[in-house]
Amino acid sequence: MLTLEEVKDWLESQDDALKDCIAVGGIDGDKEKYVGIYPLGPAGDAQRICIGGAEQTRYQVCRMSVLLHWTENAVTAENKAVELYNRFYGLSHVSMGKTGVISADPGPGPIPVGKDANGICEYVIQIKFRYERNER
Repeated sequence: MLTLEEVKDWLESQDDALKDCIAVGGIDGDKEKYVGIYPLGPAGDAQRICIGGAEQTRYQVCRMSVLLHWTENAVTAENKAVELYNRFYGLSHVSMGKTGVISADPGPGPIPVGKDANGICEYVIQIKFRYERNER
């Protein structure tokens, strides 16, 4: 199963700017730059079981949300959000931890969610992952 931590570790390994400012399940709102990885509900997707049962099911689907909390400067934040989005756009056949990711669909683009109470700009990227089952 693809975990939030595997996605966090992979993303951190891809971008030096994220060292020590990325976490699972929350962000440090006191910092000017932070990224949080959160679970999303299934949004209508039932878990797939192929004809023949679980042993014939080669991949599963999960959804995650990436919250970018990035500076008071709207242009800087938008640029970082687009950069993060592009890391997932078209992504296929990579390993994240012990899980093989078949594809990632980050949707139509980063979603601006405004500024927090401290004036820090925030964006959300909602990603649908298809990953290889490794429970077999």
